[in-house]
Amino acid sequence: MLDAAEAERREVSQRRFTSIDRTILRDAADEDARWFIVMRNPARRGLGEAQRSHEQHSAERLAFLETMGLAESIQPNAWRVRRDFEGVLRAMQRTIDHQKTLTAHGVLMSDERLPVTVLNWRETSAVEGRILVHGQDEASGRNYLMLEGTDAKVHFIHYTPEMEQVRHQGGLRTNAFVRLRRMFVDGAPTLETEDLGNSENVLRNQQHLTDTARKLIKRGVIPTEDGWGGWLGRYQAALRETALRLEQEQEQTELTRRHDRHRDRDRSRGR
Repeated sequence: MLDAAEAERREVSQRRFTSIDRTILRDAADEDARWFIVMRNPARRGLGEAQRSHEQHSAERLAFLETMGLAESIQPNAWRVRRDFEGVLRAMQRTIDHQKTLTAHGVLMSDERLPVTVLNWRETSAVEGRILVHGQDEASGRNYLMLEGTDAKVHFIHYTPEMEQVRHQGGLRTNAFVRLRRMFVDGAPTLETEDLGNSENVLRNQQHLTDTARKLIKRGVIPTEDGWGGWLGRYQAALRETALRLEQEQEQTELTRRHDRHRDRDRSRGR
């Protein structure tokens, strides 16, 4: 029993479809709903030791699924879970498996520590980063891509009609740096896609780095290096270097202006 409990405990934070998820899925009802409700209370009376352990692991698993955008806490000990969470988790598992060996269909994730989350356009207006891989959900047949965001998250994104069109036209290629922005045109929601080409070239694109750094500084955000490896680490380093340069240029400009003001004041006093 201890071995089984330990194996189940290890499943709590795994980014794949697990045996715990299978028991969660048994609670799904109402085939038309996009979500289903799950109750898990390890403190309720009448549970044996093994049942309490499983209930605890299930609650912890649901909390982890919430960090991935696959579940939402609605009250203590209750969550609503996306009905397609099995398909999403299995798709993530295939993508992560692909990342373990470089294949012709994808590029390696910068750092295996990066969290993976399902993008929710209700909570996000824009995201940018490099495309790791494209795939198709075997259960639903929906196309998706995995985007390594500059926010240090790997986003699982189902295609929208706009993305399908750009993809059909040859855009959104693997390893491309893209910006996706939700907007409204004449009151109707749409998705704007901007493809900046090969992500390696973005690391040397001074115009992009300067514009991005200026926007962040204007918002009071100073770019940092967070210790990630791979492409993301190099991107953060390039952005940080650009921000420091802009700050130095701004300081030099202020010094020059002060010097000019003092000079003009001295001249006016000498007249």
